[in-house]
Amino acid sequence: MSILIQRGILHSFLFLASSNTLYLVKLITSEYGIIVQQKLTANDLAPQFYGSKRLEGAPTAYAMEYPTPPSPQTGGCVTLYKFGVDLRGPSARRDKDAIWRALDRVLTVLESDRLVHGDL
Repeated sequence: MSILIQRGILHSFLFLASSNTLYLVKLITSEYGIIVQQKLTANDLAPQFYGSKRLEGAPTAYAMEYPTPPSPQTGGCVTLYKFGVDLRGPSARRDKDAIWRALDRVLTVLESDRLVHGDL
């Protein structure tokens, strides 16, 4: 993906993707923990961070790898909120321990560099 800023009468591009790959772009008005994101990415705990851009008067756009949804054949990512809503019952209870193990791994990785995740 190349990063491009191009202003026009009708359009303003922050990022121009050169493939059919999906990207996640977060629009954030406050500080974003890029160092935390990169540390978690290096430990396979977060999507790859590609870059950020900001246009005057707009939130900063942070581009990253689109998290792959889980499938029966492979692992993947789902938000804890979606997990709680979609997977109530025995499967949610069964997976609760795996979630706690993953969160514990995130904390261990961050604590090793004295980092704090803003959502924890």
